[in-house]
Amino acid sequence: MQIRQTCNASRKLCVPVALAIIAACAPVKTNAQGGGRIDKPTPVATSCPKSSMFVRRGTLSIGSDDGSLGANPPHLASIADFCIQKAEVTVADYQACVDARACLGGFRDVADDSTAPSARGELCNTRHPERSDSPMNCVDWRMADQYCRWVGGRLPTEQEWEYAARGTDGRDYPWGNAIPDERHVNGCFGACVDRMQRLGPLRDSLVPGLDPVVEGVQFVASPPVGKLSEGASPFGVLNMADGVSEWTSTLWCKYDGTDCMADRAVLRGGCWASLRPSEFMSAKRAGVPVTFHGHCAGIRCAFSAER
Repeated sequence: MQIRQTCNASRKLCVPVALAIIAACAPVKTNAQGGGRIDKPTPVATSCPKSSMFVRRGTLSIGSDDGSLGANPPHLASIADFCIQKAEVTVADYQACVDARACLGGFRDVADDSTAPSARGELCNTRHPERSDSPMNCVDWRMADQYCRWVGGRLPTEQEWEYAARGTDGRDYPWGNAIPDERHVNGCFGACVDRMQRLGPLRDSLVPGLDPVVEGVQFVASPPVGKLSEGASPFGVLNMADGVSEWTSTLWCKYDGTDCMADRAVLRGGCWASLRPSEFMSAKRAGVPVTFHGHCAGIRCAFSAER
C-alpha cells in the first residue's frame, strides 16, 4: 500500500494517510441469498489483550439495500480472526497516552458548522474532569490512529467493525432487530424526540444534560462506557450503537466503487445524540474528512489475534 506523509503545521505532527483504495472501493457483487457464517472453531487457543473480545473468523453479508444508510449494495465479505475492544476508549485511557507524550491533547472544541460553537464545545468530554470514564470524543482520524498504535493495536477496518457489531445473521442492530430503546442505547426517545424535532435548527445550540429544555430525558452527553449490556453485539462488544461513533482504518468509497476519497475515512456506529432508529443501525456508514473532530467522533481499537 502506498503511504503519504501529511503534516499539520499548526500541530507540528506528521501522520500517515493511506492513498491506496482499499478493498471496499472495488466493485462488488451482491449476494442474492444474504446471510453468512462463522467458521467452525479450531483447537488452537487464541488470546486477546485485556478488555478486548475475540471475534472468530467468518463470512457475512455486509451493507444494506436501504439507500439511506450509504451501505448499498450488500455484498459478501470474509473476515479473519481478530480482537476488538469491548468498550470505547475513555477520556482517562486517552489521557494516559497524552501523558506519555505519544498522543496529541484532545480538542476542546468541535469541527462542525454549529451556530453555537461555545455550546457545542461543551460536548467535548476533555472539558469535564468528571467525565474520565466517558468515551473520548472530539478526536480526528490521526489522533485515533495514534492512540491505537500506542496500545499495540490499530483501527479496525470497516468490515471488521460491522462484523463485530452484527455477526452473520443480517440483524439490523447489535442486539437484534428490535427497535432501539432505553434498554439498548443511550439516546433520545419518545418525548425527547418530539421536543428536539419541534426545535428544528435550534436544537444544535442545546447541550443535552445541561440545558433545561432536555433536562429529565433519558439521554445525557456521553455517559460512562460499558453500560447497557442488553445492547451488546453477538460477540459481546458494547456501545456499538451509542456512546460515540468510531473511526475505522477504511478510506471512503461507495460500495459500487465510485466516489472514492483519499481524504475521508469511514466513521461507524451510532452516537448518544442520534434521534432516529436508522442512525443506530450497524450497516450505517459515513465518509468523513480525516480532520473532522466532532462530538460524536471517538475511538475503538482492534488487534490481530495471537495464537
